[in-house]
Amino acid sequence: MSRPHLLLALALGLPGLGLAAEPTKAAPSPAPAPATAGKPAPAPKENDTDAEIILLTGLPAGKAPEAVSSYARKTYVRAELVKDPLLRQFVQLALSKIEDQPDKALQIRQEHLSKLADFFLDRAMEAQAADKPSETLRLAEIAVRCNPANPKAKLFYANFLHGKMGRTDDAIQTMRHGLEFLDVNDKLGRDYLERYFQFLQLRERDAEVIDQGLKLLRVGKDLPQGTREAIAMATATSQYWTGKYPECVKTITINSLDSLPNGLLLKAKALFDGGKTQEGLSLLETKGAAIKDYTPRDAILSQQSRFHVLLGQTRMALSVNEDRISLNEKAPFPHIQRLQLLDKLGLKDEYEKELMTIKTKFENNSAAMIALANFAAEKGYDGLTAALTGVAAARGFESATFAALHLEALLNAGLPDQVIAQHQQVSAADPAFFQSNRPLIQAILGIAHYARNKPDEPTAKRERDIGDRYLAEFLKSKDLGPEAYRSVGRHLRTIRASEAAVRILEAGVQVHPNHSQLRADYVRARLLAGLTDAYGTRKSMLEELEYLQTLRRPSPLVWQEALSWLRSEAKLTAAQSRQLEASLLPLIRPGLDAAALEGR
Repeated sequence: MSRPHLLLALALGLPGLGLAAEPTKAAPSPAPAPATAGKPAPAPKENDTDAEIILLTGLPAGKAPEAVSSYARKTYVRAELVKDPLLRQFVQLALSKIEDQPDKALQIRQEHLSKLADFFLDRAMEAQAADKPSETLRLAEIAVRCNPANPKAKLFYANFLHGKMGRTDDAIQTMRHGLEFLDVNDKLGRDYLERYFQFLQLRERDAEVIDQGLKLLRVGKDLPQGTREAIAMATATSQYWTGKYPECVKTITINSLDSLPNGLLLKAKALFDGGKTQEGLSLLETKGAAIKDYTPRDAILSQQSRFHVLLGQTRMALSVNEDRISLNEKAPFPHIQRLQLLDKLGLKDEYEKELMTIKTKFENNSAAMIALANFAAEKGYDGLTAALTGVAAARGFESATFAALHLEALLNAGLPDQVIAQHQQVSAADPAFFQSNRPLIQAILGIAHYARNKPDEPTAKRERDIGDRYLAEFLKSKDLGPEAYRSVGRHLRTIRASEAAVRILEAGVQVHPNHSQLRADYVRARLLAGLTDAYGTRKSMLEELEYLQTLRRPSPLVWQEALSWLRSEAKLTAAQSRQLEASLLPLIRPGLDAAALEGR
């Protein structure tokens, strides 16, 4: 019987290279297993023997030089068993050095392990390129464990854990264990830190980003500029997300991040959201004008326009958007933004002209057509979504998406009967047509049954029951993101099906407990439904609002609605009321357009 391939054998059989806690130093030589009285010690497994040879785990560290040299000579002979020529060369070279310099055996072994880490990292990259995820994972893990101080291996391993395995918390732990070995003076060190903070932010662990970022900035006065900027940007971003607007502005200013487009944008948003609306707007108008590169300039103009919309200055937003279009006439999304602004202003003739421009210029661009269909669906423009469904079919776009958006447009147009009828018609012709959008379709049908006219209570109950069955199917869907729950909850809240909205959003909060905007929508739905008391595992409204304030800042609409409840219906003690009101008042933005805050 032929021996198994060594790389596979190692991946499957290396002792100490499993998923246990990661060592921070080279693994010590394991003690031999004691023999049972009257019986010889069991023979090592073939894979274990391979591992012992390759890792030099039998090295008698701390013994007499003669014992070390003897081990090196004997193991050199056994190393002929290693079939991979490069790996065999590494092992034999290390053993030769140990035999010549037994007093430096541990140092030589550590150098050997470092080479092994690079070897297995290369093999892991090859496995990834060959689309072999299991092998990639095993080989990357071996590389990391051979040399915990190898930042390239840890970065690769962490990216794989996050991107392919969905194990972001494990990726964070892996990278944290590598921080003590990191050289922040090279580009790899900067990339490592930047990715580490990104992972923390993906898990909404902003407090850790802020704490660690500020510490690094304090002690690392001689950090390379690029590294310092990366750390400061991550810190400022988490400060912004958690509503620490003055601190965010300070971090950006001290580290001169506002000389960079991303830093300038973040500073403007922190000023604006922190209540200094004109200062934030002026910053983009002045410093932003000096930025000429297309991508950052487009982002600045887009944000500038957004500020004007939030302030109820739609014509000013339109004027800024004209500048955005002039940057690149061939870019579709500024044109779609212009269409939205013209619609908001009620400029019908200009709206129709712009719509024709978009259809003429971009009807072969599927992303642009989907963006246009999304706008039409949100506004309830079912004629437009019907036309776009035809365009999609003619151009070979994914028709089910456009058809689903057409159903949503009918729903928002107040035509639930047509939603149900059209779904039945399409499904009768092709039962699998909506399979790719099944969760969305289930939700739309559920909302449509809730929204139908109900002449009497028995009919109303029947429609609610049907709607609940569809919504239950929606909730069974796997991997629903926060925005899916939010969208369904928003639709239900709009048609005053507030208790159904609470159920949907509550299910979403259980899956995504720290998503602040989803949780804010849940709070708003409960306020609308009058479900403010604690019930079972459901927190009281006071507890919900206190917890919501610890998360990333959601749309300020929730704070205004919470304050109205507090002042009119809340049954709290005087002390509780005073404390809650004091915490809510700084969060309210009465001068901003409510429809814009809703994203409409």
